[in-house]
Amino acid sequence: MKSKKALILIHDSPLQVINSLEAVYSLGLDPLNCDWVCFLTSNSNSQKQVKEVADYFNLNTQTFTFNQNPYSKINRFYKLKSFLKTKKVDYILVSMLNVDLNVYAANLKKNAEVIFYDEGTHTLDLAQLKRMVLTPKSGPAGFIKKALFRLRPTNLDKLFTVFHKQLAHLPIDITPNNYSYIREHIQFKDKSNQVYIVGQHLYKKEVHTSTFLDYLSNLKNKFSENKLYYIPHRHDSTEILEQIHLTGINIRHIQTCIELELLMKPMLPLQIIGFSSSALLNLKLIFGENIQVTTIRIDTRDIKKAYQDKMNQIYTTFSEYGIKEIDL
Repeated sequence: MKSKKALILIHDSPLQVINSLEAVYSLGLDPLNCDWVCFLTSNSNSQKQVKEVADYFNLNTQTFTFNQNPYSKINRFYKLKSFLKTKKVDYILVSMLNVDLNVYAANLKKNAEVIFYDEGTHTLDLAQLKRMVLTPKSGPAGFIKKALFRLRPTNLDKLFTVFHKQLAHLPIDITPNNYSYIREHIQFKDKSNQVYIVGQHLYKKEVHTSTFLDYLSNLKNKFSENKLYYIPHRHDSTEILEQIHLTGINIRHIQTCIELELLMKPMLPLQIIGFSSSALLNLKLIFGENIQVTTIRIDTRDIKKAYQDKMNQIYTTFSEYGIKEIDL
């Protein structure tokens, strides 16, 4: 019997590699018989981290690098079409981001079963959809892509997610992601006296930079007896890291995502702290009681109005999974 194959689309995120790998195993597929197509921006941190995760699990990857100009973005569609011409696949696994490219992959391989997997807390946005359909974007850029590539909506029938409890009411087939495969690699480890802060570029949208730094400064004061290390997000700038360092918090760069990094390290930190990063939930699911995971709840008044409901939704979700809040 011929083994089934899957095509997995990755968009600039090492977490997508891990989540899609979990989905592959849940389907009973051989990862070595699957293709990971990685579309990476010119961000060197993203490129390194995606490569590190893929190499760690010996995945078959095809990488396409692009920049943010319109011509480069359009070229991704041609590269994907060219790649898929020679491929026969039974499944297409795509994330909840970069909708147009994911829709195009589904359009090209009509007979393949499309399964969506998590890209962090963005998956929670599905609760707002009136119909379980992913529609190509509107606007001038969307119009051009529709005209060039005949993009058509694709049904959202199957979802592989850690948020299965929160989205159980949706009329779709949901498979829980419990990180079963990753957890098989866990070995008992000693703990250090270090506290890790999961990096997140909240200061780009949700809060003002000064607010973000104030919360970190307060955290430093609360954990004055411990060594605090901020683990940068791959999109953190040099400037913001310099400002964080001025609060007295150390910066620790990692080569891959925090979930895999802790699997590879000989010791676990005493505690993992973050704001609303999906990494907190992932680490809770992967390590369970072996590590303390807590969230800093930002006061609603400190969150920009457009993001207050989403942030509160994330905090509620964390609470449902037993992630405790830290009082600053």
